[in-house]
Amino acid sequence: MLEGVQPFHPKTPEEAVKLMCLEKKRPQFKIKVRSYPPDLRELIDECWHSEPVVRPTFSEIITRLDKICSNCSKQGWWKDTFKLPWYGSLAQYL
Repeated sequence: MLEGVQPFHPKTPEEAVKLMCLEKKRPQFKIKVRSYPPDLRELIDECWHSEPVVRPTFSEIITRLDKICSNCSKQGWWKDTFKLPWYGSLAQYL
């Protein structure tokens, strides 16, 4: 999503599933590390962890994304008007 291509591009979806499930591979970041907010990179890495129990829960992800967006707005990464699409509908449940 951040790099504009699907994970494991140009592999087929079937090849990507094989890499993830059978070989425990995870997609590599192709863009320079400085292009990402560090907290976002860390969250993405955690979400791609090969052990599902280690991955953050959806409520953790939403909370962390909200903080990342807020920090990015303050640091000029994203515009202040940027809002998470789910914020209004899911924030009430967190």
